[in-house]
Amino acid sequence: MKAKLERSRQSARECRARKKIRYQYLDELVADREKAVLQLRKELEYTQWARSLDEGHIPEAALKMVEEEKRKERERLADRDTNRQSLISLRGNPEKIGTFGDEEATGMP
Repeated sequence: MKAKLERSRQSARECRARKKIRYQYLDELVADREKAVLQLRKELEYTQWARSLDEGHIPEAALKMVEEEKRKERERLADRDTNRQSLISLRGNPEKIGTFGDEEATGMP
């Protein structure tokens, strides 16, 4: 009777292990399929954009993307100009430059 109970327990452990492995496999399969779907959606969107451009239409999303890039470029240029102005104002005041570790500008070692 004990042997039968032990075999039953062992069989249940093996069944649970197989079940766990099967679920892991299915999870990986789902993740792979989701990645494939996302890739196909990107490809479809690209194809639709290309078709619209071929027909002489500019997709709304493309216009938004261009506008966003222009805005970012303006911000970069504004930041660069602000940094230049800060450096120019610091050059006029050697004490401030020295606080940033520029020993040559202050003449101090």
